[in-house]
Amino acid sequence: MPFKKLSIKEILKQSDDKPQERSLTFQVSKEKIDEDNRTVELSFSSETPGRTWFGWEILDHKSSSVRLGRLNDGAPVGWLHFSGDVRGVVQKAWIDAARGRAVVRFGKSAAAEELFQDVKDGIKRNISVVFQRYKMVLEKEEEGEEPVYRTVDWEPLAVDFVPIAEDATVGVGRNKQVKENNEKENKENRTMEKCQICGKELVNGVCPDGCAAKAKDALASKSVATVTINEKEVSEKARKAEQTRVSEIMTIGKQHNCALLAEKAIAEGATREAFQETVLKEVYKAKPINTTADKEEGIPEKDARAFSISDAIKSILAGTWEKGGREKEMSDQVAKLVGREPGSFFIPYSVMLHKRDIFDSSGNAGAGSIATNLLVGSFIEALRKRTMVMQMGATVLPGLVGDVAIPKQTASVTVQWKAESVAADRSRPKIEQLAMTPKTITGYSDISRKLLKQSSMAVEPFVQNDLIRAIRAAIDLAALNGAGSSTEPEGILKTSGIGAVVSSGTLTWQHCVDLWTAVADEDADFGALGYLTNAFVIGKLMTTDKATNAAKFIVENLPDINGMTALGGQRCGVSNQVPKTIDTNHTALIYGNWADLIIGMWGGLDVLVDPYSQSSTGAVRIVVHQDIDTLIRHAESFSASQDIATV
Repeated sequence: MPFKKLSIKEILKQSDDKPQERSLTFQVSKEKIDEDNRTVELSFSSETPGRTWFGWEILDHKSSSVRLGRLNDGAPVGWLHFSGDVRGVVQKAWIDAARGRAVVRFGKSAAAEELFQDVKDGIKRNISVVFQRYKMVLEKEEEGEEPVYRTVDWEPLAVDFVPIAEDATVGVGRNKQVKENNEKENKENRTMEKCQICGKELVNGVCPDGCAAKAKDALASKSVATVTINEKEVSEKARKAEQTRVSEIMTIGKQHNCALLAEKAIAEGATREAFQETVLKEVYKAKPINTTADKEEGIPEKDARAFSISDAIKSILAGTWEKGGREKEMSDQVAKLVGREPGSFFIPYSVMLHKRDIFDSSGNAGAGSIATNLLVGSFIEALRKRTMVMQMGATVLPGLVGDVAIPKQTASVTVQWKAESVAADRSRPKIEQLAMTPKTITGYSDISRKLLKQSSMAVEPFVQNDLIRAIRAAIDLAALNGAGSSTEPEGILKTSGIGAVVSSGTLTWQHCVDLWTAVADEDADFGALGYLTNAFVIGKLMTTDKATNAAKFIVENLPDINGMTALGGQRCGVSNQVPKTIDTNHTALIYGNWADLIIGMWGGLDVLVDPYSQSSTGAVRIVVHQDIDTLIRHAESFSASQDIATV
């Protein structure tokens, strides 16, 4: 009986709300298992054809065909699909040699530990991937044979261990040789089945009355759905899709003066998205931003989580790293990376990024000792929450390495109305590069020696909070009012081209509206919008009427615990790093899209332990150095009134 097919549209429609799954058996070599970090590298997919309810399917493994975002965002690794039994996460996923590969990390629960041990012992080797189809093409079609489709846009959603795999080879259980092996195995293991023609029991898969041929047809008709496919419709859709792909790539090539690259991309079957990446790399020489985290891969996560700032400080004061060996080793690694020695020690960026587990023990060593664990929040996350410009929505690029160029479009494509058959005038966006280079900010905190004598659990949160306080003030000041020299970033108030509103000393509701208007007139009133000023101005606005006899103040509520209130229905942050001494006796109110303020942070923290400056008071001064730079991507995104009188 000939195989009747579904259209691609019908296949995708029936697959739309039901994630698919495919399984494989993988072989684990010892070098792919990292017992310290509890990770295993494995293959979860390949281009081996797999039998489906609509024919044979090949999952395309070009980098542009596989959406790896969910896997790389920490997709779950479980035991059985849709069971909710999560045993770990996907730590990293990539495409290599037409295969999907991943590093999975197991949790520390009893169930996760059991699965990890079984994987190490080679007992549980079957992997199944849950995925979603988005786009398919007909790969091969022969009369009387099941069609072969290639899925050219698909997304793996989860990777799970299962008891039984479809396939016993690396892949997703989909190749003709395996099909033949499975059929042979099924025949060898088949015991007694009913003949589909006469109803008699089969012996080793054969009807004793010679109904084998008829039984084969009957079985085929039972296992294959009777559906139809509109070949003309499928062909027409494929033709239109190809025309669209070619047209879009050629248009991009013309806009960016790279027609030869466009022709090559078309010939190679590249998608529009893949060609856009090629243009960025080849025409505009765009490079991915390197981060310190990429260079610090030698620092295991468990060591980063166990790093103790207070232990490092104590070691410096004691003159020996006997109790801070881990911290010394990681600091030395950063020193080698950045090519210089620290003041006293470095706090690696990977340490600042992770939450940290600080341990303390009470009692004597041995079975009677009690270990207590304290989870200290991520340094970077805490810094974001407490630095006002970051709270307002500034774009933060932490852990940078080397100079960084940020693209800025300075001329847009011209949109025109033209009569039919009249060609549009050529226009091309103009792209400039804005450079960011590291500049060092310094802050310090004085900590008593008595406090440092306490346990790590007592000291660690206090020390971290003090270091954050020292850094956040410096970042706010630089981002808002930095002078813009070779050693100091340029702040918003010093940036040429931002909108200017003159208040003539007295700020009114009209001036607040004018600040918004200055940004909106430039079509920049979107994103992380809000006002920012200091406590002095907020105090004035809380006692200034919106209008005569309005019985309503411009600002009606005191700032909350995060330093936020509202002005004109929009956010208004309060930071005393907004200077009160512009032109001696004037201060400022700023409005804008804070996402266009970019803050780059290079490497980790350089910490200097100074036991001398405050020795007479019994305190130790902790000085921190952080390399940062700030950049206003579009000056039009900000406006300010800088002549508000303070006297």
